[in-house]
Amino acid sequence: MSVTMTSPLMAEAPKPVEPPKVLSVKEVLALYAERYNVSYEKMYKTSFCESSLNPNAINNTPREYSVGIAQINLKAHTHITVEQAKDIHFSAEFMAKEFARGNARIWS
Repeated sequence: MSVTMTSPLMAEAPKPVEPPKVLSVKEVLALYAERYNVSYEKMYKTSFCESSLNPNAINNTPREYSVGIAQINLKAHTHITVEQAKDIHFSAEFMAKEFARGNARIWS
């Protein structure tokens, strides 16, 4: 009679983990519009007008240095970095929060 011993080194391999789904810009806008109870359509139209939904969009003039899908003016928002402004989640949440606060005028 033979006895099979299993050691911790012979443990079963873990199952592969699915990579997280990468959301499109539209999906990210919808996520934050719902989270902050603001209009997705307004967020979409504003982002499209500002940047054509391009996270790398930059508008550099003497008056502004605006970056990302929401074209966050980094001269006015000095606490925000270029990397943050280019991040679609950060930009969409920034826009949704400002819309929820009644500050949509900053994109006029």
